[in-house]
Order: sequence, then C-alpha cells, then structure tokens
Amino acid sequence: MPQSEVRNVERWYLMPAFVGCRYSCEFCSDVGMKREGNKGKIAEELQKARFGEYDRIALSCNSIFESGGRDLVASILQAGWPLVIRVSESLTAADYRLLSRLVDPQAVSLEFVFTQWNENTESLIKEVEEKWNVVQYIWVVDRIGGLLAPFEALPRERWKKLRFYFCYKREAEDKYYSAGEVARVLEDLSLRYPDLKISPPEQYEIYHPESNPEREMDPVVDPNLRLRPRSEKPRVSYIIPTYNNAAHLLTTLRNIVRQQTKVPYEVIVVDDGSTDQTDKRLAQWLSQQNLVCGFTYLYLPRSGSRKMGDSQFRAGIARNLGVKWAEGEVLCFLDSDILIPPSYTDHLVDIHQHYDLIQPCRLQIQKRFSSGTHLWEDLVPGQHTQEKRGGYWEMFQAYTEDWNQTPMRWRYVSTFCLSIKRKQFKDLGWFRRTFLAYGFEDTDLGFRAHREGLRFYLSPQRVFHLHHPFLRSEYFHSALFKDLLLSRSVRTLFLNNLNDEIFRALEIYFNRDLLKNKWKDKLRGRLQIASARRWNQHLLGREES
Repeated sequence: MPQSEVRNVERWYLMPAFVGCRYSCEFCSDVGMKREGNKGKIAEELQKARFGEYDRIALSCNSIFESGGRDLVASILQAGWPLVIRVSESLTAADYRLLSRLVDPQAVSLEFVFTQWNENTESLIKEVEEKWNVVQYIWVVDRIGGLLAPFEALPRERWKKLRFYFCYKREAEDKYYSAGEVARVLEDLSLRYPDLKISPPEQYEIYHPESNPEREMDPVVDPNLRLRPRSEKPRVSYIIPTYNNAAHLLTTLRNIVRQQTKVPYEVIVVDDGSTDQTDKRLAQWLSQQNLVCGFTYLYLPRSGSRKMGDSQFRAGIARNLGVKWAEGEVLCFLDSDILIPPSYTDHLVDIHQHYDLIQPCRLQIQKRFSSGTHLWEDLVPGQHTQEKRGGYWEMFQAYTEDWNQTPMRWRYVSTFCLSIKRKQFKDLGWFRRTFLAYGFEDTDLGFRAHREGLRFYLSPQRVFHLHHPFLRSEYFHSALFKDLLLSRSVRTLFLNNLNDEIFRALEIYFNRDLLKNKWKDKLRGRLQIASARRWNQHLLGREES
C-alpha cells in the first residue's frame, strides 16, 4: 500500500529582534521574540534554523528599520534562506517606501498582521501588492477590534490567505477572548460563512504567556556519545527522552538492545537535563554491552532546576532534538519506562508497509514488580500487571477493532510508544515546542495526523509500563493534579489548531467549574465505576440505550 500523502506544513524560523522595536506588536511579543544584542547572534540563529530544518526565515520589519537592518537582511539572503518580513497595520505608505529602499521587494515576501480591516487598510494593501508578494494575512482577533466589522470589510478574495490568531487570555479584564469564547466565535463564523476555512498561522506556534523567554526552543546540541551501527543505515530509530529516571531507563534499554531482528536499528537517548547521574550510570552500562545497534546519547542542559509538574516541561523539544540526529525511516517515540518485546522492530517494519501511525497496547506493571531489571518475556499479564476496570485506556484497548473508525481517534495518540514514518512526521510540522506543562503535546501531533488522513493502527502487541516512584511522577500519582496540569496545556492544543471538535471533546479542561464539579462528585462518592464506564463508552461512540 503506498504511503499516505501529507501536506507539507512550512515551518518558519522567527528571527529574534536584535534591536529595539519601533512599533508595538502584541503578536510579536506573544510568539516569544526577544530583544538581544546583535553581536554574533545572526550566525547562531541561522545555525539553529538550519539544524531545525526550517523552510524560511521570518523577520520583523522593526529590525530592518533600525541601524544594521540592511546588513541583517543581506546576511539571511546570502545564506540562501527565503525571507518573509512581518509588517503590521501600524505602517504607513511612507514606511513601505522606506522598506522598499532598504530591501528589494522582488527578493522577499511580506506577512501582514492586523487587528482592524477597513477601507484605508484595503487601499494601502492594494498599493503594497503592486510591489510586494504578500503570502498571508494574520488577523489578531481581540475584543477591541471586534469580530464582524473587520471581517466583513475583508474582501472575499483574501480569505484563502487569511489566518486567525487568538492570543491567550491572561486576565479577566484583558482584551482577548477566553477559550470558550473562541469556540463560539469559530461556530458563529462557520454558520455565517460556510465557505470560510478557519485556520491558525501554521508557520508559528502560540506560546503560553507563562513561558520563560529564556527557554531554548531549538537547541543545537552535539552527541555526548554516538556509536554507529555495525551494519547498514538504520531503518528504525527509537527516540527516548528521559529526566531523572536512570533505573527505569536502563531496564528499558536492556529490552531494546535484545531485539531479535536482522533489521538495522538505532537508539537515541535525549537526557533532558537529569541530575541523578544518568550519564555515568549509562556509561557504565554501555561498557558492559556488545551492541549491534547504533546508539546516541544527547545531554540537553537546563538553565535552572525543575520540579515535577512545573512549567519547565520539555518533552516535545527533547523528542525533536532526537529526530534531528535520527537516521531511520521509521521513528518510534518511546518513554524511558516502557518495555518492548524482542520482536517489536520487525513488527514495526512489517506494519508500517500498510499503516502510518502505530501504537501498541500498554499494560501497567504493579508497583512491587517495577523495580529491578525485568525482561519483557518474564512479565505475565494479570500476574504482574494491574488493570483499572472501566479505565480510559483499558476501554480503548479492549473494544477498538479499527482505530480509524473510532470517533475522535486523535484523542488516543500517546508517545509512550508511538511510531510514525520520518517524512510524514516532518511534513506534519514536528512536535510543537510550546507545551510548557505536562499533557497534550502528543495529542496535538495525533490531531494533525488525523486531519491529514494518516492511517492509524492499534497493535495487539503488548508493552509494559513500569510504575513511577511518587516523586518521579509529573502529577505525583494524583488524578486531581493530573487534571489541573491538563487544564493548563489544553489551551495550547486548542489555540494552535482552532478546531471546535477539540473544544467539545475536552471541554471539561477548559471550564474550571466543570472540573470542580467532577471532583466534588468524586469526593461525595457519586462518580461510580458504572458512570465512568458510560462516559468512556460515549467517547468511543458506543452509548448505551
């Protein structure tokens, strides 16, 4: 069966502002632009863009108007990068004439950011388009600009280049819409204008307002250790992010390197700033191995310490870093506490001839059996595992015959052990880097794969999940704390996709009152197993009469 065709999502590297801003732009600050000195930064930023395999460089016009702006543009173009200049409704006709003297309009493209659209804006844009290629219009929607007035002033022929940008609502009184209000806006526009395609700006990622401006989204890191495979180029790359989980990581690796296969494969461990001597324990373990697979160890340093459940979650960034060093045509994202069977590599190669995204069934190992260096074949379901009756994953794995026929199938995509073809992963736009807390960065990838029509496969192969120590769990084994973390991450998922199905499916995480009522019911003993099972059946599309 031929590979599913995926629309290639262009990724633009947003060059930080090296000089002071001449214009106020909420959009620029919201996507994380930094004000830094220009010394030596241009080459470093271009290296990040190249290492991250971006398609274009995007640059604010503010940087061009200041001293050295012409040289900055020349450096980008001489390096062979297609350049997009971001302009806003603040600019006048005189500003565009100045811009055309500083930059050749035939050498670059423009992106126009606005909050209002009126006759003056339309007149100016028509004049601009005579000289410049405007690739897209970004509408930053807020309460001040309103909704219908600017949209109805926008000519229909511009719809195909229109992208909607909804910023995070930070305070109750600020000018942006809440997630629930955004959902109603999307519904209203869809009803009024059925032909309108509502899309976010795919080239950028919407940042959570609590994001650390110093957080490195595209780290350039060389391997601390890289052992090449003894045979030909690997076909499968296992990418394992880890953080302070050395004991479970070694058990996971012990099972991976015992693959009974002739298929060449590699293992890439991305250490997300561990402080538990993962590097030393890993080096000692490697010295005792006779590996036939490739092995790479990358250490991703942290600027400060982190605690589980805080805002320093970087799993997506770590996985992207592993992909940059991966050589396999199939990428398998694996958590550092998952044990796979010896036949799993052959299984992936076989099934990926027919499907695009593969996820096995996961069984939870009991706490008392989760220490030590277990082998997959030594563990017996039922004897060493535990099952949550009526649980979310148990229901999905037990009753799903064809994952592709499951309503809202994207909900069940999880990187505990998820494989996808490398080209398709990159065409989808990689993992988003802006999830600052636990949850939904894998669901986000699953939603984009679902939207592009990739073929999902729930494999009957079993993998075992080791039980985390209490202090190692992102949510300390607390379902309440897990829900609170998910309620922080869900807005990043929604605002980056602008799909009402996401809001409807996960509404409880957007609405604190619903979440409070859920936990009130739990505490009062009203939420029994039967009602939980009915809820899961509803999610699976199997409502009982």
